[in-house]
Amino acid sequence: MTLREAQVAVLQANMELDRRNFGIANEHIERAGQRLGSIDAATLSLDEARLQALREDLAQTNLNLATDLAEQRAHLNRLAAEINDIAASR
Repeated sequence: MTLREAQVAVLQANMELDRRNFGIANEHIERAGQRLGSIDAATLSLDEARLQALREDLAQTNLNLATDLAEQRAHLNRLAAEINDIAASR
């Protein structure tokens, strides 16, 4: 399922963040956004507004050294949890 692929990509980004591989982490975030972008919410009976908000949140995510790593990690955990909540609401 594409939602799960997006969730895995966010979790991989979190692992790369811990390794200080910011470029790779951002690539995983981009991949998660692409996966979510290919989802037809109506076909899967998903909340389009929540899915769009998640897409926008991912698009605005930029992992970097200048920002507190704990805050970035918490942000990624929130993104993964939101994907899980959207998937569970089907």
